[in-house]
Order: sequence, then structure tokens, then C-alpha cells
Amino acid sequence: MKTVNGFRVLRLARRIARNDTPFAPRHSARGEASSQNPQVSEKTMNFDTLLQTIANIHQHSHASATKAVNMALTARNWLIGTCIQEFELHGEDRAIYGDKLFARIAGRLTEKGVPTCNKSRLYRYRDFYRFYPQIVAALAPQLQKVG
Repeated sequence: MKTVNGFRVLRLARRIARNDTPFAPRHSARGEASSQNPQVSEKTMNFDTLLQTIANIHQHSHASATKAVNMALTARNWLIGTCIQEFELHGEDRAIYGDKLFARIAGRLTEKGVPTCNKSRLYRYRDFYRFYPQIVAALAPQLQKVG
């Protein structure tokens, strides 16, 4: 049996085929075992089971990746808003920029190749921080010190 990073691949594939993974519910809402995934026996795996196992691996991995990306982008946008708000309140040269602050930030970030940081989005990020200052509690400790 092949081992990857300490995991036995076939055992993991069997768990995914049974929908028995850390990121998937083990039972339906009625408490019944899920019947949409075929059971994989220790000794045999037919072609349909192979296909279902691969489809389940993709589906669960894709869902987990999507959730992680959404969480990371939410944290990113909130942190950008935090930085802008702090600069508006305490930046040494904030008076120099005045009303053109967001346009200047957007221009410089575009030059640096930072995506989705145009003027209107920067306003949204700052407002996002203002409306939800409590998000800091949900951030990883290393992200709470960014800035």
C-alpha cells in the first residue's frame, strides 16, 4: 500500500468514498448513513466505485479550498481596511493627501501589481473594517499583528 506524507492513500480513498472525512458529515440530517457514496471493501474496487471515489475527492477538496480562499480574502479585505483607517487617523503625512488619499493608494497599489484595490474597493474595505471591528478575534494571531 502506497504512503504519502504518512497517510495511506487507499485508506483515505475508502474514507472519502464512504463520505467519512474530517470535512464531510458522516450522517444525513435524519441521522442515517449517507447512501450516495458506494462502500469500498478492503479487497475489491470496481470501476464505478473508482469513479465515485475520485469525484468525491474532487468535490470535498474543491469545497474546502473554496472555503479557505473565501476566508483568506475576507481577512485580507478587512486588514486592508484596518490599515487605511489607521493611516487616516494616525498617519504622519495624512494631511498631505487629504481627499486624494484613496486615489493615490489605488494608483500606487496598481503600480505594485496588487489586484482588486481600485479607489471604490478601498472605500469598501475601509467601511468593512468600520462595520465589523470584531473580526480581529477570528483572525489568526500572526495576522492580528500585520500592519
